[in-house]
Amino acid sequence: VLVAACQLLLHRWSGQDDIAVGTAVAGRDHPGLEHLVGLFVNTVVLRSRIDGGRTFAEFLDQLRETVHGAFDHQD
Repeated sequence: VLVAACQLLLHRWSGQDDIAVGTAVAGRDHPGLEHLVGLFVNTVVLRSRIDGGRTFAEFLDQLRETVHGAFDHQD
């Protein structure tokens, strides 16, 4: 919900329909990396097209699919 609100706010301020927001995810997906010391961070871009004809709930559904797809393909 917070990412959706942030994207809608950026859309309103910038007037752009294509908004991309980066988020950091933990890069410790593999069991061999769990015991290593260090920073394993991956940045994933969440890109949304804002259409004025959709409701906020529809936008949330679209963003949820985008987030799941980005996390599935983060490697």
